[in-house]
Amino acid sequence: MLPTGRKMDAQEAERDGQTTRVVPALKLKAVTLEAAAKICTYGSLAAALIKQLISQTFEVPLSEGVKVERRILHTVFRMSHRRKAQMFS
Repeated sequence: MLPTGRKMDAQEAERDGQTTRVVPALKLKAVTLEAAAKICTYGSLAAALIKQLISQTFEVPLSEGVKVERRILHTVFRMSHRRKAQMFS
């Protein structure tokens, strides 16, 4: 689409895997607030890491994005293991 400049509607974007969900315009605000409320339950560190992952991988090649994702996931796993170890010490 980018090379040709062709536009697509929301339903076509969903069919093609360009988006994960299509919401009617009248429900957009409610659905957005629902998603925001769910994100708020993740905890500030998890939300910050997700935000970092998105911002660092937005416009990079897939191979670079996978490297960033792997680095962040390893950070999360190390923190998780550290917390578990502290619980048993």
